[in-house]
Amino acid sequence: MVTRRYTFRLYPNKEQEAKMLNARRLHCYLYNACVSDRKYEWKANRKSVSYMDQQNCLPEFKECWTEYKGLHSQSLQATVKRVDFAYGAWFQGLRRKRSPNGKKRIKPSNRWRLHRKRISQLQRKCANQRKNWQHQITSEIASRYDIGVTEKLNVKGMTRKAKTSKGRRQKAGLNKSILSVGFGELNNMLTYKIEEKGGIVLKIDTKKVKPSQRCPQCGTVHKEWAELSNRYHVCDCGFESDRDYSAVMVMYNVAVGRQTGLGIHLADVDDSSTTSKTRKHTGSMKQLGQVKRQSSKLTKGAVLETPPSTK
Repeated sequence: MVTRRYTFRLYPNKEQEAKMLNARRLHCYLYNACVSDRKYEWKANRKSVSYMDQQNCLPEFKECWTEYKGLHSQSLQATVKRVDFAYGAWFQGLRRKRSPNGKKRIKPSNRWRLHRKRISQLQRKCANQRKNWQHQITSEIASRYDIGVTEKLNVKGMTRKAKTSKGRRQKAGLNKSILSVGFGELNNMLTYKIEEKGGIVLKIDTKKVKPSQRCPQCGTVHKEWAELSNRYHVCDCGFESDRDYSAVMVMYNVAVGRQTGLGIHLADVDDSSTTSKTRKHTGSMKQLGQVKRQSSKLTKGAVLETPPSTK
């Protein structure tokens, strides 16, 4: 069933207009009388006057002020109700939580302190849950692998404010999500846990490698892949895969020296190891052999460049 509202405009004559103005004046007097009654009762008797108290006095009020007999009783009750609404809103504003303001010298209200305490407890709980999840996932990865490959994350640059007013709210929400996940802390945990067991962690500069834009099969860089809305990558060489899986494949190929492309080799990508050269290797024989061969080539001055793309 559709509910419709009709609005009509009145065009009163001069006599009707005079009566309407007189009725509005009487309602104004009634409103002020109700406010004055509440103030007097509180100052004189410390008594609060309710809506029902004033509504029950309307018949006697109309007997005393005969000009109100021409007005409908429900319209008078509506005016008294407006006074009650105004008082309720005013007292609610006094009880409203108030945040501190040093410039205006406004102290925080008790409700604000209580809400701030609850918010702090929830934020602390979320932080503990996030750290617990980070410890669990990094411990699982470190127990399964001895060589880790991550990207150099500039969290400070990723969470900068928007330069223009356009999209500022969206950027603020994205920054909050990035900080909530804790990418930097996740990398730090993974690094020290792999180091403690004697493993190695390689951090690759993604600005040079561009794993989210590069095809892991032919090495072609697609600038349109940089858009976050592009979640599935399809290359002309026939390769197609999910965005995240494709980026992981590129980083893996760069780490083992098998990524094809122009100038993509281990020396150019500025990879950094977080472990010392005297540490004890605990990886598989194949992985450790690759690391030793790369280290020996670097010490001899050779360049670990992968074959360029044939495209």
